[in-house]
Amino acid sequence: MPKISVVIAVYNGEQFIEETIKSVLNQTIHNLEIIVVNNDSTDKTVKIVKSFKDKRISLYHFSGGIGKTGAANYGMGKAKGEFLQFFDADDVMCNFKLEYESKILERNKKACLQQRNNH
Repeated sequence: MPKISVVIAVYNGEQFIEETIKSVLNQTIHNLEIIVVNNDSTDKTVKIVKSFKDKRISLYHFSGGIGKTGAANYGMGKAKGEFLQFFDADDVMCNFKLEYESKILERNKKACLQQRNNH
């Protein structure tokens, strides 16, 4: 069982998805899974995701679009990890993020980490 499940909902993310996935694969913690939920992309997103030959990556498709929230919820349902990380398809994480946050959560069983939106 993976320690961390990273759920990435994506729609037409060909410009960023490769760098996003690489940033997750380059984490200092390797016991993770990446769940990519493709929300009816019409660009090369699927081709790019499939180009990664890493068994920790799972790709799911929806046609007709289910929206970002629906895609994230679907990915959450597929997650097997002890911890869950939602991640945007156009973001990059520093290589120690998941290890650092999982250690905080392990020490503080009642803690919850959520990224703040400063918009």
